[in-house]
Amino acid sequence: MKTISKNLKSLSSLQSLGLDLHDCPEITDDGLKAFGENLKKLSFIKSLCIESGECVRITDEGLKNIGESLQSLNSLEYLGLGFGGGDGITDEGLKNIGESLKSLNSLEYLRLKIEGCDEITDEGLKNLGESLIILNSLQSLNLNFRMCQEITGEGLSLLSSGLQELIFLQFIGFDFSCCGEITDEGLKALSQNMKEMSSLRYLDLNFSGCHKLTDQGLMTLFRTIEKLSDLQSIALNFSGSSVPRSSDSLTITDRSLCALIYRLEKLASLQSISLRFSWRPELTGTGIRNLGEDLQSLTSLKSINLDFDYCEKITNKDLMDLRSTLERYFESVKIHSINKWF
Repeated sequence: MKTISKNLKSLSSLQSLGLDLHDCPEITDDGLKAFGENLKKLSFIKSLCIESGECVRITDEGLKNIGESLQSLNSLEYLGLGFGGGDGITDEGLKNIGESLKSLNSLEYLRLKIEGCDEITDEGLKNLGESLIILNSLQSLNLNFRMCQEITGEGLSLLSSGLQELIFLQFIGFDFSCCGEITDEGLKALSQNMKEMSSLRYLDLNFSGCHKLTDQGLMTLFRTIEKLSDLQSIALNFSGSSVPRSSDSLTITDRSLCALIYRLEKLASLQSISLRFSWRPELTGTGIRNLGEDLQSLTSLKSINLDFDYCEKITNKDLMDLRSTLERYFESVKIHSINKWF
């Protein structure tokens, strides 16, 4: 790491830099500090990506060092940061990164991944949301808090409040998979703060394993999606869990599938849709048949990708019939269930 840091000194005109530390488990905060000291001298850099993988020796102090360096990079347009895998990263580290974002007036693309950190809570998302709200130039926002299990619906609500002014966003990607305390109220807040995003083209939401979500939360989201008239691609993952929970019994049903397609009929630019609803015991063959009939009305669609793995009330025949129906209308159809493609 020290060698990389020293070499940066001779690259003052560098415009793009990627640092992949996935296979470097011994990297520590001191290494990031040395890197950061030289990073801040790259005043012309426009694209920066740092991926640490599961470098468990990186803590809040390391994120603070990186954050302080970012404040000097006024020309930065693309920023990708990925950390996770240990208990050393907390709300304080996320706050430091958030504070640094406020200086990046030219930022157009932001990708932030903090995976599997149980010390990240609603407070951390609140601080991040307060930083996002001033990034008026942002066109793409990709946030991944997979398996940060202390995040609740309140945290999603607080984060979502930072989206209010980001009306020029063209891409939103949120991954809160396996954040089991996410609720309908959080999803409703996200939906509410997306309503004015008239420029949005691509929406990718992953809430798989969020077992407290129900039809009610999903249908609120779908009503917002209906208003995003320029959407070209939608990917939604609301899969359940392979581990049965008492709260899973009647959470997401056929009503959600029917409501979604009904709301999509007004999206004349929609070309691609991906729906993942595996491990949902209340989805039935009736819902699948209705889905097939309703999808036919989406005449702009070119690509459909559906996943109903381990939905016990949906048979292989239901899915084969669905595929046969859809192939008469669309160029590309992929349907997956029980480790098979139809």
